[in-house]
Amino acid sequence: MVLGEQWSRIVGGGHGNLITTINDFQALIHPDDLPQARQQGADLVRGQRSFYYVEHRVRSETGDWLWVASRAKVVERDAVGRATRVAGTNVDITERKEIERLKNSFIAAVSHELRTPLNAIIGITEMLIEDARDLKRGEEEIEPLERVLRAGRHLLALINDILDLSKIEAGKMELYFDSFPIAPLVEDVVKTIQPLAQKNGNQLVVNCSADIGTMYSDQTRVQQALLNLVSNANKFTERGKITISARRAAEDGGAWITLVVTDTGIGMTPELMGRLFQEFVQADATTHIKYGGTGLGLVISRRLSQMMGGDITVESEVGQGSTFTIRLPVEVLAAQLVPLARSPQTPQAAGARS
Repeated sequence: MVLGEQWSRIVGGGHGNLITTINDFQALIHPDDLPQARQQGADLVRGQRSFYYVEHRVRSETGDWLWVASRAKVVERDAVGRATRVAGTNVDITERKEIERLKNSFIAAVSHELRTPLNAIIGITEMLIEDARDLKRGEEEIEPLERVLRAGRHLLALINDILDLSKIEAGKMELYFDSFPIAPLVEDVVKTIQPLAQKNGNQLVVNCSADIGTMYSDQTRVQQALLNLVSNANKFTERGKITISARRAAEDGGAWITLVVTDTGIGMTPELMGRLFQEFVQADATTHIKYGGTGLGLVISRRLSQMMGGDITVESEVGQGSTFTIRLPVEVLAAQLVPLARSPQTPQAAGARS
């Protein structure tokens, strides 16, 4: 194993020069981060993943824990497919991690301070609306209260989205796994979106067999991701059709559930699709003014899907509509769970070859 000069600069010259094997390298990794590094490394050399990317802590020459982003891929295999050469980089991201920690702590504190009074406003407004209806008040008195309630719920949803994203980026988002039937989940999403679809003049088509079976995952997060995709499809489609399909299939050596949402809406350009899963991205100012939204829903949905061992992909064409696909394992295994973080921005990289 050969490490570049930048690696010695990250962990310290003497400490870095002692590393000659993979075991030497892994001995420096924080015990809490080591299982993921080992699992991804094993998957990489076996050909079960195309690249290795782990953010982990390493002990420096001074004994301090530093954050490093490690990337690698197999660049050479022998005649029987065994990995003979792996190339990669290591990047010092300690400063970025500290900034993220401070940012996430601030967001969590502010979100709590905002949600507490906002929940009170929503609760009191709901009571006032109920009292007004019991007293047979006119619509001119009830409608302003309903406007306050809608605005309050919208703001609360935005705060929850920001808090979810902050938890995901900090690695503190907890998933709760259980076995649940898939067909009722799809049905619940359809029932939720039906009134909004009717308002936009959209037809809902559902292709989900009643005997599609169960899956072992986080039911709340799966439903959250699917509802977000269906809500977006309805938002960007008027007097069109939205198709929700679910299927179970054996692929890539395992069983998978695929949830597909297809619409006949406005579609997207290749440029927009390339940055679709970035925070706060909208097509343009006109789209934001007309359709609203923050651009957080898709980001959160994709990252949740990745945390559950799957992903979300998109195909689209301007004026022809879009197709979003959620692909998740039927049973989430510990080895499939993926802690997520942003890609490092700092340019200091250390090359490694083995």
